[in-house]
Amino acid sequence: VAFLRLSVDPSRVDVNVHPAKAEVRFRDSRPMFGFLVKALRAAVVQTDMATPGESLMDTRARRELREDGLGTRYLPLPSSPSQGGQGPIVVREVAGRPLHETGAPAPDGSGVFGAPESSVARFEPRERPQGTSDADWRAQDRFAGPFIQVDRTYIVRGLPDGFEIIDQHALHERLTYEMMRKDVRENSVAVQRLLIPETVDCSRAHVGLLLGHKDALERIGILIEAFGEGTLAVHGLPSRLKNPDAEGVVRDLIEILGRDGKLPDAEDVIEEVLHSAACRSSIMAGDELRDSDIQSLLQRASELESDQTCPHSRPTRVRFTLADLEKAFHRS
Repeated sequence: VAFLRLSVDPSRVDVNVHPAKAEVRFRDSRPMFGFLVKALRAAVVQTDMATPGESLMDTRARRELREDGLGTRYLPLPSSPSQGGQGPIVVREVAGRPLHETGAPAPDGSGVFGAPESSVARFEPRERPQGTSDADWRAQDRFAGPFIQVDRTYIVRGLPDGFEIIDQHALHERLTYEMMRKDVRENSVAVQRLLIPETVDCSRAHVGLLLGHKDALERIGILIEAFGEGTLAVHGLPSRLKNPDAEGVVRDLIEILGRDGKLPDAEDVIEEVLHSAACRSSIMAGDELRDSDIQSLLQRASELESDQTCPHSRPTRVRFTLADLEKAFHRS
């Protein structure tokens, strides 16, 4: 939710364009639009959009109170698979060493129970020089770890006042999208030409739809040709795509162009095509990452104007402070 307060000379606003005064018209709309975009972008960059752990715990508490008419809160213990439950949450790796699926000690003794001291990644609150702000610390952050990858999907790392959990796919999707968007904006899209073109079967109408915008598609790095009446041949895709999927890209284009009925050089259509391509080519849930991969991902994402949401507006991270943990364990 955002609130915008705008003060402007009344002579520059026409308030009579809508009978219910639900809309107004600015006499100099172009400068006004540029001013608003700049101000909103600055506000977004300065706003911490990480989901706070406190809000998650408060939401769960309210749900439990609603479900229990007497107001008594129950925190059920994890059920075992044999009892029909989902079983305990499993952390598959600690400091790069695998754990048993059951959470019991692994054969080499590196499990949670009785684990050697060297195998446990400790998240001690980091030293923050007195008088420095969170923004100052983040500007000096070198993302050195330690890291824990949970279920090859979420990355946990320590912060000076707690820890954060990062969705590896959402964060890499934002990074890929911004890089592709920069390439398009600078007309510098690098194309990976396919040694053997990939063919995609589709209707005659869809072939005509995409070929009608062939030049515009080349601008974003997608090279296509007709291959018969009901088949398209994909000759090249943007080289930034990590796992190029020619058929998936074509299907996305058909859906986007067919739904909007706009030219693919329209800004919002290009944005949607890049959203889809970035999603398909990013690190996925289930991909195993080394510490160096995680550090590189976090470092590159921190250089973006904003890395707090994926292109579809999902948060990239959830942050828990020490105060959140004390509240969760009834220490406060």
